[in-house]
Amino acid sequence: MKKFFSILIKILPLLTLYKGITSGGARLGPFVDTIKVALTQYEVGQITKLTYDDYGRNRKIVSSVEFPQFIKDNFHSQYSVLAREINGDKGHDHSKDIWGNGFQLILNQNIGQARIASAGPDGIISNKDDIGFDFSVDIPQIRRPAAIPKAAPVQEVVEVAEVEQEPEPEQEALGAEYDEEGYDSYGFNREGYDRDGYDQNGFHRGEKETQYAEAEIGP
Repeated sequence: MKKFFSILIKILPLLTLYKGITSGGARLGPFVDTIKVALTQYEVGQITKLTYDDYGRNRKIVSSVEFPQFIKDNFHSQYSVLAREINGDKGHDHSKDIWGNGFQLILNQNIGQARIASAGPDGIISNKDDIGFDFSVDIPQIRRPAAIPKAAPVQEVVEVAEVEQEPEPEQEALGAEYDEEGYDSYGFNREGYDRDGYDQNGFHRGEKETQYAEAEIGP
């Protein structure tokens, strides 16, 4: 508050001077702009205090729609009246800054913060020449609907026809590969005889047949 009163002490003579000069048609240019900014800083500070006190009493922040009327009902300043008269505003609408733009109440629910601001000389809010003050408020967070889980992708089932495979031929004994004449790599045929009619034990085929025949006839 001391800061604001010190500002007033500085700007009050300037406002009086400004009124006298402008009535004579003179223009002060940048000097006047400095006075307007200083006055707006005071006004925003006072409106912020009123809004914060109202929030403390009611535990509820005034809505943005109600904010202009809230200012009109609660904020009155002889310095602001003087400045508006100088600026040609005979209605003394304190809900607007000295440039004729409404004071803004901006709520940031993500961080629980309220901001009272003037758009400043350019009349555009939320840029570097804004004049504003912040204070913390307890604002209930907006509850967002629970996210709907995404459906699991449908896996396409590809049916593969079963192909009957022909059974592999049973592997024959060692030396089971036969040439065109019917003999394996060791020179024996499927009956176990070589080209001369002998088996692996050296017995001739004819002798075995004779022995079999005699065995069958018997004594």
